[in-house]
Amino acid sequence: MTRPIIHGRPTRTTLAARRDLLLATALDLFTERGYAGSSLAAIAGAAHVAVRTIYVKFGGKAGLLASLIEEEHYRHRQQLLAVPFTENLVSQLELMAGHLVSRIQDKRLMRLHAVIMKEGDEPARTAWRDAGPCQLATQLILLFRLPEAKILFDPFLTPEELCVHFLNCITGLSNNGYQMQSLHADAQAQRGLRLFLRGVIGY
Repeated sequence: MTRPIIHGRPTRTTLAARRDLLLATALDLFTERGYAGSSLAAIAGAAHVAVRTIYVKFGGKAGLLASLIEEEHYRHRQQLLAVPFTENLVSQLELMAGHLVSRIQDKRLMRLHAVIMKEGDEPARTAWRDAGPCQLATQLILLFRLPEAKILFDPFLTPEELCVHFLNCITGLSNNGYQMQSLHADAQAQRGLRLFLRGVIGY
């Protein structure tokens, strides 16, 4: 007598892999078509799941976007933890500059950034800023509060002001919307660091 096939519950590993695939599919469509241009049906079809599955697991399209932002928050935190620590403040800032340039030259990340800033609601935009710039700014401000920073940099500049100036110099962005030409990652990091140091030290 042939025994019936018993289908057990998916393992945690299988469920995690399915979730990752669904989020990766949503990310692909959001960056290619925009948030509004990516229907749940299209996402479900590309991921080979039912639309109902997305509703159950994520609560809909907004939940998918929120989960992508949460994943980026975790990923960025791990990247920051992986930045080596050095006792020399300028050397540490050089490492942070390289980290920042690697992010702004990540085309997929920047496409998602553009989608969220243009089409996301205020909670999504706030969460995205917390995941990216705010995490980095928190680490930079800690560096600019070190005793060495108080000796090295203009004492009239606060840690927060030093942080803003550093971010502007490295990214090549200014408040008037003008953007400097992008360079190779290492060259852009070095250029930005030179601009920063000349502005706050004078050499």
